[in-house]
Parts: sequence; structure tokens; C-alpha cells
Amino acid sequence: MLAAGGVIEQQTADGIKLAIIRRERYGTEWCLPKGKVNLGETLIQAVHREIKEETGCDIRLVRFLHADTYAAKDGIKTVFYWLCHLKGECQFTPSEEVSELVWLSPAEAIRRLTHNNQKNLIRDTFVTQIKKQHGFMQKLVSFYSRYIQAKRWKRLASAIAAYRNELPCLLRLLVGANTVCTSNLFKLLDEAECALLAGDIDKGWKYFHAARRMELLLIDDKSLLLAKAEQIRNEAEKLNKWRKAAVNNLLPSKIKPEDISPTILFDAALIRDEYYNNQAYKDSLTRAYHLILGVLLALILVWLYTAFNHNWINLDVDSKDSFQIMFTGVVTFGLFGAIYSAVIKSTDTSMSARIPEMSLAIRVTLLRIVLGAGSAVIVYALLISQLENIFTKTIADAAKDITPITIYVISFVAGFTERLVLKAVEVIGK
Repeated sequence: MLAAGGVIEQQTADGIKLAIIRRERYGTEWCLPKGKVNLGETLIQAVHREIKEETGCDIRLVRFLHADTYAAKDGIKTVFYWLCHLKGECQFTPSEEVSELVWLSPAEAIRRLTHNNQKNLIRDTFVTQIKKQHGFMQKLVSFYSRYIQAKRWKRLASAIAAYRNELPCLLRLLVGANTVCTSNLFKLLDEAECALLAGDIDKGWKYFHAARRMELLLIDDKSLLLAKAEQIRNEAEKLNKWRKAAVNNLLPSKIKPEDISPTILFDAALIRDEYYNNQAYKDSLTRAYHLILGVLLALILVWLYTAFNHNWINLDVDSKDSFQIMFTGVVTFGLFGAIYSAVIKSTDTSMSARIPEMSLAIRVTLLRIVLGAGSAVIVYALLISQLENIFTKTIADAAKDITPITIYVISFVAGFTERLVLKAVEVIGK
């Protein structure tokens, strides 16, 4: 059995866009426009006819791309694909077979397409454009999310896959389902998958929750609305006090079926989802905070090893006559103390600021560490100053006999003053 199809390309201000259609004949699938070759019809004629029927587009064939052979329900099938350029505007009209036409970049098309053979065709044809859209940093973020945060990545991936398979059956049960909302629901689900593949797991969850809320707007059955209301009200027990009160206000326990509407359910679900989105945001801040502290702690330990190995810092008693060596040591141990203090504080579960993004922000973390180093320098300056002008001569004499290692220990302890910044943030939050 022979078939013909095309990869329709158009140049836009945002770069190359490709035509992808959504078929409903064999269940929902995203694919390239294609179809069977009629008796007495050439492959070229079939390409033009099928693309016109499915997309409403007039095209110009550029070059032959690939012949894809696979086993279908009615036998072995070979599909011949051409690269096509768009001529004019498409006059697309949804039909029973093709419900939607979208224009996507090559990278987006690969994520959207259902079949791997078509994904590979796009990948091989537009390899240069895809590489431009996926730079080194994007690949690094995607790798980190998929493999370092594998459990979180797989949890969202499985949720999207399960919901995508459930949707066709769910939509048949929703009497009030309309084309616009249904289309937007699928778009949100596609955006969730795109965010996941780009490595932005939290963004993916936001789109996924939005898709689930969109489903509520399609319900036109009062008994189903009442069941959903009970479900959301039970879930509200996990929320904080004011959100729980807000949900119960929208969905009181003795609410009548005639008082429930899809929009009320939508608002209640939005309050619930915002709580989980905020929790995810706080978790992402905490993960970034711990990662920064871990990297800084590793760097300071490497620096200490290097500094002692090259005699930039030493424990020789005479070294306190060298200002450069002592200053380097004081600053290093002050930073070490500040970072170590921040690490210890990060494991304290009782720590709670009213504005967590302030206490966990990178700039606040760095300010805390710099404050620790500054405090160490101040303490060192006091130790080598003329203390007899302030204290007794005995204390001054004792200060003169302090060894470098003692100064380093004092500098390390002085680094713990970084907690003053955290206290200040907590006070501001209150």
C-alpha cells in the first residue's frame, strides 16, 4: 500500500514553522499530513491532494525526503515524504478526520508528534535549526532535570502520559464540552510536555494543573460537579488556613447541586493549585540554596588545600609579620566560617522566614557570606591594634602572643555573624 505526505515549511519572523495536524480517526494523534494514493494517481498528485484536503494549504514541492515503510492494520504501508513550501494562506477547516492544524518550530514539532518515525524525519531534516534552538545551557538544564532529578521528572512525565490517554474517554463523558475549551486543554497539556522536555519541571506542573482545571469548565452534569466539589473540599484539608477557608467558602459542605457551577469549581481548584505551586516554588528555592552552599563549601575547601600547599596561608608563628599571608588566611577562614554556618542553618527545620524567597535568594546568601568574611577582618584588626589604649596591658600583651592558628580559629568563629543578615530578613518578614 502506497501513501504520500509532506513536511510543509513556512518562513516567519520567529523562524521556520512546520504544519502539524491532529487526527481523530484512530484516536488522538499528532502527525504530518499524509494519505493513501488513489488508483491511477501519481505520488506527486497524491501529495498535493492530501495536503489540500487535510490542511487547506497550497504547496510547492522542494525535494523528496524519505520513504517510510511499516506494518499497518491493513498490510505493509510505505509513505513517501516531500519537503514542501507554503504558497499563500492555508484555508483550514476542521473535519471528522483532522480536528486541528498548528504551526510549530522543528524542535516543538518533534515534541508534539506522536510517532517516532516522523519525529526522526523532522530531526534529520532540520538538524541545524534544532541545534540553534537547543544551546549548551538548555541541554545542561534538560540533562540535570532528567537524570539528576530523575524522580521528579518521571513523576510529571507519567502524570502527563496518563492524563493524555484518559482525556479522549473523559471528553466523551462531558456533555458540555466545546471545541475551543477542548483545544485549549490539549494545548496546555502540550505546553506541560514541552516544559518537561526543556527541563523546567515546576513550569510543567503549572501547565498540567491548568489543564486539569480546564477540564472542570467542560462539565455540564450536576452530579459530576457535586462529586468534583466534594473531592476539592477534601483536598483543601491539606492547605494552609486561609486557603482552606476560601475553598470552603466557595464549596460549603451542604452546597446544593443547583448552586454549583463550573466556574466556582474552577476558582476553588485555582486556590488549591496555587498552594501547591507556591510549595513547589519554595522547594525550588531551597534546592538552589543548598546547591549554591554545596558548591561554595567545595570551592573553599579546594582553595584551603591549594593555599596551604603553595604557602599562601601557613601556621608559622613568624607569618603574622607578613600582612599579606595573614590577611589571606583571615579572609579565607572568615568565608569558611560563614559558609559552614549557613550550611548548618540550612538543616535547621525550625528556620522560617515570612518571606522565604528573601532568605533563600542568592544575593542574600552571598551577602551573609561576605558579612562573615568582613567580620573576620574586623576581629583581626582589633587583635593587632594597640589594645592597651582600650583595655588593660595584660590583655594587650596576651593579644601579641596569639598564634596564627588562633587567629584563624577566631576568624572562623567570626564568620558565624552571617546569621545577623538572616535574622534581619526574618524581622522584615514579620
